Amino acid sequence: MSKSNSSRPDIYIIKSSDNFSYFISSSNILKKSKEELIVNKFDKWNKKYLIFDTSDFLLLPKKLPEYLKKLNIENTLGINKNSKKKTIQIKDQDLKLTYFYNQIRSIRSTRLIAHISEILINEFTSIKNKSKETFVVFFDKKIHVSIIERGKLIFYNQFNCKNQNYIKYIILTFEEFNHDRKKSKIYIVESSQNFKRINNEMKKYFNNINLYKKSIFEIIQNYYE
Repeated sequence: MSKSNSSRPDIYIIKSSDNFSYFISSSNILKKSKEELIVNKFDKWNKKYLIFDTSDFLLLPKKLPEYLKKLNIENTLGINKNSKKKTIQIKDQDLKLTYFYNQIRSIRSTRLIAHISEILINEFTSIKNKSKETFVVFFDKKIHVSIIERGKLIFYNQFNCKNQNYIKYIILTFEEFNHDRKKSKIYIVESSQNFKRINNEMKKYFNNINLYKKSIFEIIQNYYE
């Protein structure tokens, strides 16, 4: 999707399970809001994009094992019966993503709608690193953790983030995949969180902490270009 020449900025709306946030293309600052306030000002914006940052998703192999075919895994999510469903093939991965969502007024085109997991996975798997590397995103009260090796997704999950509880999730992930906390690279994606503070908290447990080359705002905008 190409960039617009309109003088009006684009708006990127983030919908989680319990709140609305947004940022605009001319100012990468995440702000809280309400759906009706955003919709009432729709004429102010050029293009409107809707990103779901929810746990109502499934990331599964493209070809399911026989035992999984017999299960209705979607039932484990407790999805609202009125929710819409979208399934996509993850680019260059043998994976498909299924997520469930409720639309907001005035954004109905599925081309304008995405799940945050798809955006992050597409970004990080475009890097053809030779060793396993971990990418951490702090965004809207959540932490997203991805492990990538040679452009392939090894692991992705998201966790609720409160105070410093995020550190235990990263440590557990490192232990599960036998990462060396002294040597394995961790990339922190810049967001509304303060990188210096996070770096100071994490360096007590990890040695190789790096700032990722793009902010979360750039990653989201690049996804739609």
